[in-house]
Formats: sequence, structure tokens, C-alpha cells
Amino acid sequence: MHSNHPTNPCARRAPRKQHLAAACALALAFPVIASAQQAAAPVDPTVETLDTVKVTGIRAAIANAVETKNESTSIVEAISAEDIGKLPDISIADSISRLPGLTMQRLDGRGQVIHIRGMSEQFAGTLLNGREQVTTGDNRGVELDQYPAELINGVTVYKTPDASLIGQGISGTVDLQSIRPLSFDERRIVFTGQGETNSFDQLTEGGDNKGYRVSASYVDQFADDTIGFAIGVARMDAPFQEKHYKSWWWANTDMWGAPQPGKPADAIALQGAEAWVKSRDTTRDGVMAVLEFKPNDRWHSVLDVYASRFDQEEWMRGAMWSNDPWFNGGAVSYSNVSTTDYHGTPVVTGGTLNGIQPAIRNDNNTRESRLRMRAEWSAVLQF
Repeated sequence: MHSNHPTNPCARRAPRKQHLAAACALALAFPVIASAQQAAAPVDPTVETLDTVKVTGIRAAIANAVETKNESTSIVEAISAEDIGKLPDISIADSISRLPGLTMQRLDGRGQVIHIRGMSEQFAGTLLNGREQVTTGDNRGVELDQYPAELINGVTVYKTPDASLIGQGISGTVDLQSIRPLSFDERRIVFTGQGETNSFDQLTEGGDNKGYRVSASYVDQFADDTIGFAIGVARMDAPFQEKHYKSWWWANTDMWGAPQPGKPADAIALQGAEAWVKSRDTTRDGVMAVLEFKPNDRWHSVLDVYASRFDQEEWMRGAMWSNDPWFNGGAVSYSNVSTTDYHGTPVVTGGTLNGIQPAIRNDNNTRESRLRMRAEWSAVLQF
């Protein structure tokens, strides 16, 4: 019997190999054909080709911070200002407290010091443009509320030692950086202003319920971008108003064999309390100036100055008293007493106390801090 179909398996695969080879040849030739079509396409004169794409604003600030972390040989956290004067926080302490591994401790409601990895601020070092800073407080921890956020252009927090740093801390090092005017390609003039008020009027004489924050910055370049100059000022006037009351303790002194005259039998009564009003006014002034000179790629010098003044005045008026039967020798008595039943127990809610001896509070606390960093000049010559 004779068959027209080949029985050799290799003969059946031959057409398939030919088809595969043809497909490969077509795939290799396609880029050449596409390139020829593109080359032959006419150029549209209305289409403009961009040489560079420059990212600015908050995206640029995030990109700069990420780049700082990527390029550092140490474990660091970083923030970068969107522009000079654009960090929105009251002080630089508030700005860096949101970084991982950092926490902020507040004093009288304002952020003051930073803890790195849970350790006290006394174990952290603080630098400004690479130079060690001293504290205006009573310990080694630098009080960062002395540094307005409007005058700081960036912060790098080193969590590990670095040989390039001076005055490093055990827990870490906070390196504050002021602006470098030659890093900008044009003049910058920035004004910022904010106002604040609270619902309390003037609780004490000298206090206020209105405050403000203002800042101004000027950055410019001269001599074909070889000389840069920057200056910035910031002022904060922050009021604070407080109404304070605290009861000390409540008791039925009849249970202890010490009844109080005029008080209903087995009634629970307040045995002491404190109450006062407080006003505080905090004023901070900061000044920053930078002169930068870079005539070529080999020579780079910077002269910078920073100073701040921090003043605080606080007034507190109030009283503290104890009316328990042991404190005043049993001289306290009640009159015109009214009570309220609470789960079957009478509680004194009104009346007159006689014979108490209160302590009157008239406190006036002031604080003056001055931070001056003399003009510092640094130069780098590369060969």
C-alpha cells in the first residue's frame, strides 16, 4: 500500500521551522521599518521639545529629603523646605518631631526639645551649619524653640556617628542648615504672616488674647551667579490664657470622728481646692544672614550669621485653701449649707465656709534668652 503522506516525523516539523524562522526575521526587521517611518515623518514646527523638567514646590522638598537619605553614608532622617520661609511650624522642633524615631517634649504648650530614639535631649547634639550649638536652658539639651522654622532651610538628623560631624550626641545629632543663596537660580522675596486669637479676653492685667507671626526673606545672586546673598527675619508674639481649678479631695469627716460645725451629719464635702487665672506672653525674634562666594568649581566660601531673642512673661492670680478639720485646728465651720443627694448620700453643693486661711497667689515669672552666633566663615578649595 502506498501513502501520499510522509511518515518521517522530521519531515512534518520542517514547515513549522520555516514558519518560525520567517516570524523571527519579521520581528528583527520591524524596528528598522518603524525607524524608517519615524525618520520620514515630517517635523511639526508647533511642537516644542523640552530640554529639562524642573520639579518645584512640596514635591521638590520631598525629593530633596529622600535624596539626602539615599546619598548619606549614615542612618539619617531629613526634611527640606519647599522654599525659604515655607516651613509652616512655629519652631524647628515642631518640624522635625514628625520624623521617624523622634519625639518632641512640650513646655507650656510649645515644642521645646527633641528626643532621639527615646533618649533624653541631653544625649543629643545640635549643630547649625555644622557648628555646635549651646543651650539657653539649665541642661545640655538645646532648646530648639529658639530657632524659627521660617529661617531654616533644611534639617538632617544623624542617628549614627559620622566622622564629618562636630559635637556629636550619644543618641544622635541634629544638623540645622540655613539657606545657600547660590542654590537658587533667581531672586526670591518671601513674606509670611499669621494671626491668632483665643476666646478668653484679658484674664489678668498685662495679658492678651491676640498674637501673630510674621517673617520676611530676601535671596539674590550677583556677578554672574558667583556671589549670593540672603537675609531673613522672623518675629512671633504668642499669647496664652488659662483658667485653672482643681479640687483636692472630698470626704465625710464624721466617719473619722471629726465632725465639722454647720455641716449636715454624714454629708460629703470638699476639703480643699485651688483656682487661678494665668496669662503668658511669649515673644521671639530671629535674624539670619548668609553671604556665599563661588567664583569657580574649585573655590567655595560661605559667611553666615544667626541670632535670636526669646522673652517670656507670665502672670498668675489665684488662691489655694484647705478646709479639712485638721489643717486649721477645727476652726472651719459651715453656714447656709445646701446638699444634693447622690445615690443616697448627701453631698455639700452650696453654702459658706467660715474660718479658712487661703494662700493667695500673685506670681510673675519672666524669662530672657539670648542666642548669638558670631559671624562664621568657611571655605573649601578643591584641587
